[in-house]
Amino acid sequence: MSEDLTRKMPGAPDRKSDELIKMVQAVRAELSDLRNIVETRLYDTRPIWERVTADVAHLVEGQRGLTADIAHLIEGQEGLKQSVQNLTEGQDNLTQGQHNLIQGQQGLREELHNLKESQQSLKEGQEDLRGEVREIRTHLRDMDRRLSIFNDTLVGIQADYRDIYDRVRGIERQRT
Repeated sequence: MSEDLTRKMPGAPDRKSDELIKMVQAVRAELSDLRNIVETRLYDTRPIWERVTADVAHLVEGQRGLTADIAHLIEGQEGLKQSVQNLTEGQDNLTQGQHNLIQGQQGLREELHNLKESQQSLKEGQEDLRGEVREIRTHLRDMDRRLSIFNDTLVGIQADYRDIYDRVRGIERQRT
């Protein structure tokens, strides 16, 4: 399609027109590649994706402007200069959006790392608590055993006391 447009131009197609067409095709290819990358990363980068979507919408508007600029290529050299300038701005926005995406991913990686460290700390704390619970249970079993022994001893003492009391009463009765 681009070749047909350059052939219809007055005079022979010049090298700048071919270079501009190649640049437009390269930018379109880059836009297509970026769109594919953004779609694959959307599921885990929702906040970043919303910002990138706005950038892509801006780039789509820029692309529509570029399409209009290509149509104006037939009209003259001044329109060509304006199109190149618009392409450069769109490419700068694309590069900035890509940079922002990379920074956002780095932030997510750092947050994931921090979460893993926190999770590990929680696991270690949980293991410490489990050890302390085991110690408390062991201590409680020891206390229950000691109380049981104490209770048995107390019952024995009470029985002995009762026996001595009965004997003393028996002796007192025999004396009287």
